Amino acid sequence: MTVSQARNLAERALSKKRFNHSRAVVKYAMKLASINNLDVKKAAVAGYLHDIAKELNSSVLLQMINSSDIISIEEIKGLEQVWHSYAGGAYAKDVLGLDEEIAMAIASHTSGRAGMSGIEKVIYVSDYLSEDRNMPGLAPLRKLSEKSLDSVVLEILTRQISRLIALRRKIDINSIRAYNYMLSHR
Repeated sequence: MTVSQARNLAERALSKKRFNHSRAVVKYAMKLASINNLDVKKAAVAGYLHDIAKELNSSVLLQMINSSDIISIEEIKGLEQVWHSYAGGAYAKDVLGLDEEIAMAIASHTSGRAGMSGIEKVIYVSDYLSEDRNMPGLAPLRKLSEKSLDSVVLEILTRQISRLIALRRKIDINSIRAYNYMLSHR
């Protein structure tokens, strides 16, 4: 799939607001991929498609996840906020026929996972730090992302897990696995 095809698909499938977010993710992902000598085209395709399933209803998301080998639905029961990422990864792999790295970048963009590839890390970070995001404390993370992809992944995982703990919300086990993996591979 070309970058242009991914862009057109995202533009047709997403609301204007969600598509604008995807464009911001692509811009950041291309920058990070370039800095880290990664495939900029893969980063752009994954960036455009990372939220491809975001606006689908829960029953469709569950059906997409269940019909794929991306993840067992048992692992993400009660974590509806991450279903779109796994369903999007399944769609990219099973319907669009995209390669494993792009599919996994889409699938792991919300929670991360242990052993993420460079492109997976780029999409994970870009979704959190894209220019359309304005949470407090992003400026230092943006600077860090240009120096060390692994360091910023670990920092984002730490922030996300801490926030979920403070809110007493369930945490995707893949976030915990990613955190532990990043700690042991620094």
